[in-house]
Amino acid sequence: ITCRHCGGIGHFARDCVNEKIPKPCFLCGIKGHNARDCENQQCFKCRKPGHRISECRFPPYRDDTCFR
Repeated sequence: ITCRHCGGIGHFARDCVNEKIPKPCFLCGIKGHNARDCENQQCFKCRKPGHRISECRFPPYRDDTCFR
């Protein structure tokens, strides 16, 4: 049995008294920040890193390649 709270073995998360291990950012995989604060995020409009779609000043990314 592995605890999902601390990563320890032999107890459940509901019984855990240890400190919670930080989860990695799901965008870049680095621990210590949330996806909201990630500096490695990619804009969904232009697909360039470092900013969000609401802050985008670049033209939309266009990929007209047909893979059919």
